[in-house]
Amino acid sequence: MNSKDTGQTDLQRVRETFDAWADRYDASVAKGGGVMEGYDRSRLRASRLASVHQGMLVTDIGIGTGAFAEIFAQQGAQITGVDLSPRMLEICAARHSEWQVFVGDFLHIPVTSASQDLVISSFAFHELAVADRAGAINECMRVLGSGGSFLLVDIMFEDLSRLQAARERLRDSWDEENYPLFPELSELAGQLSLEIRLEVLSDVHGAALLSRR
Repeated sequence: MNSKDTGQTDLQRVRETFDAWADRYDASVAKGGGVMEGYDRSRLRASRLASVHQGMLVTDIGIGTGAFAEIFAQQGAQITGVDLSPRMLEICAARHSEWQVFVGDFLHIPVTSASQDLVISSFAFHELAVADRAGAINECMRVLGSGGSFLLVDIMFEDLSRLQAARERLRDSWDEENYPLFPELSELAGQLSLEIRLEVLSDVHGAALLSRR
């Protein structure tokens, strides 16, 4: 049983994993194998769920090397990046010196309350323990101003049967994690009095756009 099963996210483990992976990360995900197949296409499709304007303030949680945030920066957004991994942030800052980057995570976002127009995250949410997900969404909503939204793209599935089908199809390259399911996210949104829009991006990826009612 891993830390996500016990209900507590092992932040140190995640940090160490991504620090070690940072220098190989872009090349690794570019291969697009296993649950990361269609990675670039899914990020682009997910980005279209959010309206972006010049000068918009966007915070990316789990920014990594900055690939998802680049899509929004190209549309005029001002980017703040948050990541557990100092090495990931070093690479991101070297590529995007105009961005602000901070060490942090879903549960501890070092950004002023009600200051952002949009919070985004790609392929990081599944690293959270299931028990931490409501708190993570609450923390994302804390930093959003009136009318702001949280856009999440990840390895996620419409239901358990679709997850099981993907596990079987990709069995030789499958990574076993607690991937979010649409019903789980819908239930969390209801508990937190949030609106949610769910979008299938591929048979292994999905997106969720959360906002206040």
